Amino acid sequence: AGKVTKTIKQMGEKVAEIHSDRSMGQRNQAIEGFKRGRYRVLVATDIASRGIDVDKIELVINYDIPDEGESYIHRIGRTGRAGETGLAVSLATPAQSKEVGQIEALIKKTLPRREHPELTESFDSKPAKQRGSSRGKRKPGSADRKRSPSRRRRR
Repeated sequence: AGKVTKTIKQMGEKVAEIHSDRSMGQRNQAIEGFKRGRYRVLVATDIASRGIDVDKIELVINYDIPDEGESYIHRIGRTGRAGETGLAVSLATPAQSKEVGQIEALIKKTLPRREHPELTESFDSKPAKQRGSSRGKRKPGSADRKRSPSRRRRR
């Protein structure tokens, strides 16, 4: 969360962050500042997937797919509240196709997918136009990378 916040600040945006290393006072200050428009961007770890009551959030970006489908629902539920429209974007790798499938089963919808051509090349040696049915599969012998639980919380 700290690295993402720093990058967004360097882009000239007013940003606050909340995560488990912040005190409750700091978290409340960040949320209140976001609600009142002091901050245009709020970077939050899963600590914020529930309990943020902010109207008119237009965009939620999931930097990492949550481990549980319920968490996904709470994260994206921050957009489009009270009849408003909103957009949720989730970044995922082909190795996370199982988690994406679990989310789709839970919400009973197929999520639209877009591939990043430069990143796709790192997961599949064939150019994007030649991949066809191999889409979403790992290279033979590659291992899924999982973060340790302590590392996951610090983001």
